[in-house]
Amino acid sequence: MKLSTKIIAIMTLVTLLTGLIVGSVTLHLMSNSFDEYLSETQKIEIGEWKALYTNYYEDNGNSWDGVQSVIVTYSLEAAYGLRVTRSYYQPVVLIDPDGVVLAHPEQDFIGLTVNQRMIEHGYPIYEEGSDTLIGYLLPAEYFEHQFWILEESYLTNTRQSVVLGVAGTLLISIIVGLIFARNLTKPLNNLIKSVRRITMGSTNEKVVVENDDEIGELALAFNQMSSELTRANDARVQLFADISHELRTPITAIAGTLENKLVKNEACQPEEISALYDEMLRLSGLVNELQNISRIDAGHMAISKTLVDFKSFFQDFFVLVEADAESRNISVKLEFQEDLPYCYADPERLKQVVLNLVSNGLRYTTDGGTLILKAWSDKQDFIFSVSDTGIGMTEEECSHVFERFYRTDRSRARETGGTGLGMAITQGLVEAHGGRIEVQSKKDVGTTFTVYLPLYDAKAEAKEAKLAQKKAAKEGK
Repeated sequence: MKLSTKIIAIMTLVTLLTGLIVGSVTLHLMSNSFDEYLSETQKIEIGEWKALYTNYYEDNGNSWDGVQSVIVTYSLEAAYGLRVTRSYYQPVVLIDPDGVVLAHPEQDFIGLTVNQRMIEHGYPIYEEGSDTLIGYLLPAEYFEHQFWILEESYLTNTRQSVVLGVAGTLLISIIVGLIFARNLTKPLNNLIKSVRRITMGSTNEKVVVENDDEIGELALAFNQMSSELTRANDARVQLFADISHELRTPITAIAGTLENKLVKNEACQPEEISALYDEMLRLSGLVNELQNISRIDAGHMAISKTLVDFKSFFQDFFVLVEADAESRNISVKLEFQEDLPYCYADPERLKQVVLNLVSNGLRYTTDGGTLILKAWSDKQDFIFSVSDTGIGMTEEECSHVFERFYRTDRSRARETGGTGLGMAITQGLVEAHGGRIEVQSKKDVGTTFTVYLPLYDAKAEAKEAKLAQKKAAKEGK
């Protein structure tokens, strides 16, 4: 069922139920009002007749014997001081508590039993000073067929008015529901059409934001999603182009050299074999980095954290950094906090992060520059940074530095062996540790990458271990 149909159906149902409830209450109130009106118009006459009959009942030894004479004669008028003149006189009917007629202006009605509806319209009579019901008084007109026709006509007209009101309200609710449903579903239909176009390959889809409500927010979210899809699609296209280019370069070099030797039927010289080996290493490194990116995206990057003495840890492979730095006359400075706590991380992945940052710093630092590695902590994180005095980056370049295959200087990066995946992998490894990485840079001044890794927390780690066990058990089932 369409949303517009549901809206109209719900509005119609609510209106109908409301109309039925209001109509029932209205009919009940109008019926009571009619009865109250009759009661008020007859109160004086009924009151005087009630006094007359009550006195008669007491004087007659608490009996209604002979009460019919009260209706047909005025012999009691002098005795009881009744002030009823013929111009004001309206006869009443007396019935006993069971509804049997005891006194009526017309003799033929004596002894008949009235229905419950007439009893409910009667005025009760009680013994003097007691709650004992001794009968009811009814206006004689209640026994006339014309009276009930009048009441029924009144109630019928009231019912018709209620029905017409409910029908009119239903019609209005349907019309309003149609307009409301159309206005509500129009932007949703536009969204559906745009989503279908996206599924057919169109990513740059936008919808007009017409409402400042939840639907408007949905449209804004859709436009944001569309922009992200466009950006992701462009990045995917660029990613494949970059991968193809990076793979093509070493493969072309290897294939070209081997083909040339096969055509000439010559053996490879040692220097040629060395060049081919370098290209193979480059190709292997690219494949490894692509595998790392794939694992990070899939959330399958294995992280086995332990407490690491960062100073000793870095000294173990500092010789690799130092040799490269000395060859280019770059000064490497280490600035570690004196009471530096242990770093809680996976040693292999931490080494990869540090080497990526240091290698990146050396790559973009001019000869004779400086590279600084700092390590310290605060109450929450173990922090280390790598700063260089290299070419630096603009603010725009900093915003893209963690994107795959992004290079601030493509020709320079390719010459120095960069693939454009190092910073993306570094960010993925840091985030896999539950940390974050930030970059600050200034063009022609230098760049600083800062890594924040959570400090060891025994309680948090115990909780995480339990969750990991539950997850493993669940996957095992």
